[in-house]
Amino acid sequence: MGRRRYIKAVVPVKFPGEVTYALPEGVEAETGDWVTVPFGAKKYLGTVTATDIAAEIPDNRIKDIITVEQLPKVSGQEISLWRQISEYYMCTIGEVFKCAYPPRKVAREEQRAQKKEASEQRKARLAYEIEAKLAREFSRIEKKIIQSAASREDLFIKSRVLGRFLKEDRPIIQIKEYSREEIRSLSRILAERMSSGKGGKQENTDENCIDAPVLSKRQEAAKNSVLENFAIGKRVLLKGVAGSGKTEIYASIAADIMKSGKSVLMLVPEISLSRQLEDRIKSFFHDKVLVYHSKEPYIKKDEVSSRLRSGENLFILGTRSALFLPWPNLGCIIVDEENDSSYKQTEPAPRYNGRDTAALLSAITGSPLLLGSATPSYESIYNVITGKLAEVCIDERYHKGGVAETIIIDTLAERRKRGMHGSVSRKLAGMMQDTLNAGKQIMIFRSRRSYSPVLQCGECGEMPKCPDCNAYLSHHKSDGYLECHYCGSRFEYTGTCPKCGGPLKGRGAGTEKIEEEIKEMFPHARVARLDSDIARNPAVEKKTLRDFAAGETDILIGTQVIAKGFDFSNVSLVAILNADSLIGIQNFRADENALQLLEQLKGRCARREQNGLFVIQTEQPEHPVYRRFLLHEPEEEGLKERQAFDYPPFTRMVEITIRGKDEKCVSDDAGKLYRALLSSGINGHVGIPVSPQVDKIAGRHLCVIRIRLKRDRNLPASKRRIIGITEDIMKNSRSEYFFNPDPL
Repeated sequence: MGRRRYIKAVVPVKFPGEVTYALPEGVEAETGDWVTVPFGAKKYLGTVTATDIAAEIPDNRIKDIITVEQLPKVSGQEISLWRQISEYYMCTIGEVFKCAYPPRKVAREEQRAQKKEASEQRKARLAYEIEAKLAREFSRIEKKIIQSAASREDLFIKSRVLGRFLKEDRPIIQIKEYSREEIRSLSRILAERMSSGKGGKQENTDENCIDAPVLSKRQEAAKNSVLENFAIGKRVLLKGVAGSGKTEIYASIAADIMKSGKSVLMLVPEISLSRQLEDRIKSFFHDKVLVYHSKEPYIKKDEVSSRLRSGENLFILGTRSALFLPWPNLGCIIVDEENDSSYKQTEPAPRYNGRDTAALLSAITGSPLLLGSATPSYESIYNVITGKLAEVCIDERYHKGGVAETIIIDTLAERRKRGMHGSVSRKLAGMMQDTLNAGKQIMIFRSRRSYSPVLQCGECGEMPKCPDCNAYLSHHKSDGYLECHYCGSRFEYTGTCPKCGGPLKGRGAGTEKIEEEIKEMFPHARVARLDSDIARNPAVEKKTLRDFAAGETDILIGTQVIAKGFDFSNVSLVAILNADSLIGIQNFRADENALQLLEQLKGRCARREQNGLFVIQTEQPEHPVYRRFLLHEPEEEGLKERQAFDYPPFTRMVEITIRGKDEKCVSDDAGKLYRALLSSGINGHVGIPVSPQVDKIAGRHLCVIRIRLKRDRNLPASKRRIIGITEDIMKNSRSEYFFNPDPL
């Protein structure tokens, strides 16, 4: 018996590092192979990440793999990406692997492999039958020629004619000497001739599947600048005002790359945005466009993986999960609306940002990276200043749009003079009526879905909360239930207080109530709503967007989803109701996010050669965010504030969240960890443990420690040190913990 051979494998569990296994005698495995392995008391499907390694633990503790599975190999690039994500986002590689290949996806891969093997067996049997039939037919033809030939010369002529049909130079008289391989060759010739008609070469229609858009002079100049930076290895931030035609520039660059035989990945922050962009992108790349996100049917998602593995050049339009697809010939990554917070995954691990992970994938594959936004993130502006990104600007709209005037309405003042009709001021109502009279469309933004975000008893003042979360229940009138927007629990709505039986009254207005109010105010208008409640049904969401784009809806009411890059040509009025909800968030990014959202919403109106109105209803008209917005203050001013308080992007922030069912245990563990981190000499600032605004979710209490680390060469070591200290403090605790680098 020879010495044992060892491999490393990643297993879809929360385990620090990769696991060492032994190969049974006579079994071979390569990097990227799928293997069934024992882990604890269970069996898992894992992936081989290294072979022929030296054992790092005693031989008697190393288990053998069970089997090598016949599944499509995982590429070295995928494994490299998993390792980098694991290190950067302070989670285990097993958690990243589980995110890239969730159990249901792996199970489908197994089924497909089994079906493929059965199909190959059927093909082999069919090929053998065809081969035997051809051999018999050739033999019959040979005998017929010999019997009918009047002379050797006639025999030679006829055999040459038949030989010409088979594209053979020698006479068919020699067919009796053909080997089995030669018969196979003849069968392939016949099959090719049958599939291509009269033997003509099939036309390569790949070029016909790619139609580059026609660009304006300004767009062409921007495209050339992007490509020049790509040529010298620079990543690019394309900063273009709303309506400047960034999508056409993306498509033109993608067309050049796809014609060279490579694939393009375009990331969008929201599923709804991918649905709206799908039609536009397909007008350029037709059947080469594939969509990938969590709501796509499994069969379509599997098709994307399969076609990419085959080396086909495709345009993939997807959300952040598309980064984990196999990319054998990736030519470019485009991240649209790169500033959007939806690129950040908050639960479960890995808690990664799609934009930053795209940069990791770009480095691994050597493909250029293009970030696009009308309102770039402070991180990207910082990277432009420090030279990590090249900036290309487009400061004019493609269709030479009109001017969008901003109007701020003080709702406190309006209420004092009875100028409010529910959630809408009479001033805004008048502007809406004028817009409808002119045959134009309106978009109304409210950041909260539901009918009433909060309920309160008219007798005792009780405000119903979720029994498992420290959060108020929201009333969804159309479905007749109360919902917790944190854990998703639903309860029947009775209209009475659970404490005293008094009547419950709604406080505030969500999109559902605003829709009801608007319909009452404008009974002849066609009104629709688009929020996550509507988006649960993809067909309804798609119809809502298409109807509004086609002008079949007059007023669209929605949450953040309506602000994301939509191009509705007939919208001339956009209004924000209760804008204060955007600036009342306890977060160092609150002002940045509010300014970005204001700019995005303003960009939805006056898209063509017409003027428009952008209306902000607020109780704080003098708030600095509105002043900065009206004065078009550059992003660099916001960066100065961040630098003054030592916040990202000038530092790297790591959040450690401790959670558990026992509130005192969570608090005690957070205190111990804080003291240990404070005395460790970490190069950064360790904040005291704090309870988040909602400090109990799904029955578990929460406590957070925020650490700001210096951006220097010691950053990776500082992260590893934080992980080590936390693991040491929490190893015997009943609470659990997780890390969230670069939190929102």
